[in-house]
Amino acid sequence: MASASSDSRAVGAQGPSVVGRPRDTSRGPAILEATLSLLTEVGYEHLSMEAVAGRSGAAKTTIYRRYRDKAALVVAAVEHRTQGGWSRCSPQATAAAADEGTTGR
Repeated sequence: MASASSDSRAVGAQGPSVVGRPRDTSRGPAILEATLSLLTEVGYEHLSMEAVAGRSGAAKTTIYRRYRDKAALVVAAVEHRTQGGWSRCSPQATAAAADEGTTGR
């Protein structure tokens, strides 16, 4: 029988050990920005996780690891935008958001 200290998933004093590569923090905003961009271009019905993956440069598995389905992804993207997430976006996206605020769209 193996001891707990030899198990890579053993729970220690600081909680469970983390296995694998650290999460790329730049992927989150890229996924959300791609989602909003595609949502305005093709609408909710035609929005796909595959299209978001292609636009954001993330794998579909990365997206599904963070968001259980398309609805959860869209909700997160809208929340990202309403919480000032555009400040971390591309200059084009930031300008588009500013235009929307001044034109009342």
